[in-house]
Amino acid sequence: MYFLYNACLFFLWQVIYRPLRIYGKLKGNGVYLREKHNKKILDSWIGGDTIWIHAASIGEVIAAIPIIKEIKRQHPNKKIFLSLLTENGFHMAQKKLSEVDGFFYFPFDYPAKLKEIFDIIQPNSVILIETELWPNFISIAHKRSIPIFLMNGRISENSMKYYKFCRRLFSKILPYISIFSMQTQVDQERIIKLGALPKQVTVTGNTKREQEWKSMTEKEWHHWCHLFSIKEEPIIVAGSTHQGEEEILLDAYGKILKNIPTARLFIGIRDINRREEIRKLVKQRGYSVALRSEIKDICDTQIIIVDTIGELGYFYGLATVVVVGGSFVPIGGHNILEPAAWGKAIIVGPHMENFKEIYQSLLTKRACITATNEKELTDILLDLIRHEEKRNAMGEQAKKMVKLNSGATQKNVELWANYLTEFYSTQGEKP
Repeated sequence: MYFLYNACLFFLWQVIYRPLRIYGKLKGNGVYLREKHNKKILDSWIGGDTIWIHAASIGEVIAAIPIIKEIKRQHPNKKIFLSLLTENGFHMAQKKLSEVDGFFYFPFDYPAKLKEIFDIIQPNSVILIETELWPNFISIAHKRSIPIFLMNGRISENSMKYYKFCRRLFSKILPYISIFSMQTQVDQERIIKLGALPKQVTVTGNTKREQEWKSMTEKEWHHWCHLFSIKEEPIIVAGSTHQGEEEILLDAYGKILKNIPTARLFIGIRDINRREEIRKLVKQRGYSVALRSEIKDICDTQIIIVDTIGELGYFYGLATVVVVGGSFVPIGGHNILEPAAWGKAIIVGPHMENFKEIYQSLLTKRACITATNEKELTDILLDLIRHEEKRNAMGEQAKKMVKLNSGATQKNVELWANYLTEFYSTQGEKP
């Protein structure tokens, strides 16, 4: 299985990656720019007591932020090297993590590139965030006797299907990981089924619950309200929407306008490259619309498409009601904790598999409501907009849940630090 994996990887590298690199070099973008950036970072690396942390995209970066900040707080002399897969994740990490000493793009598990990076930065530990289980990356670190940690680990139902299919491969590499810090007991059981050694697996909770969530000063509040011409009208904010969800939202919005003509809808799209597609869709419905990225002066359009990175939290702060995207189509939902931290009434669709435990906790405390279809979404939105007391009660419960579920970051960092101390003391080296 391992041979087959690398054969497929080699084929993809030769057939897809190399042509993309040549094309990128001609155009001065894409894969070529990534390699150019990596070379610049690696050439200027001066070494030191280094940790290599890998996070794929925005979701993993959000989980990594409190971990990285806590490691740097406890160990200010350690250097942190952060690898990422997506440009959105890369830009968010650069914006949010001044504690990181070097950002670079992960080389898609290609052994030669990985070995080159290991040779240069020589990390004393590797930290993987959530489900970043790259076989060659893990294997190379293990062969070099570098302790490997999976932090904020989770295995979604969809991921489990893939991992089960490749079980022979993962059962070989999972024992190489020193400690698995999983979010929930379900995640713990799943990773053990895939081949992790039970004694190496523990449940530490979800670091995404411990973000330094955005907040607004009174001055910032007035600035945003002025910019978007917000007075007392209800604002519906939909966060991280996917294809197929905008139609549902627009159908519901149309019916809401018949009852509450002043209502406005702010749509935070998951993939900002879909901005023009969504703008066209909104215009076809006859609504006034603007892209957030193009707003420079006062904007009072009925609908605003949030196509910027790192601002969705502010829009949650402006919301009357929040709708969580990725939950009305079979994606598995997105981060429900950020609107909860703002103390907002939250509506989700029927697909919250990726955040099942958090979702169930909020549901039990009546801090969120599930809408299974467009009609239910419309009815719930109307009810919450009309009943401020109900909205506020939901928001307060949501806020309490976020505060109660803390400590995951500290547990993750403590397990990592204790293991390294013991591991390197037996080798007579400094952790």
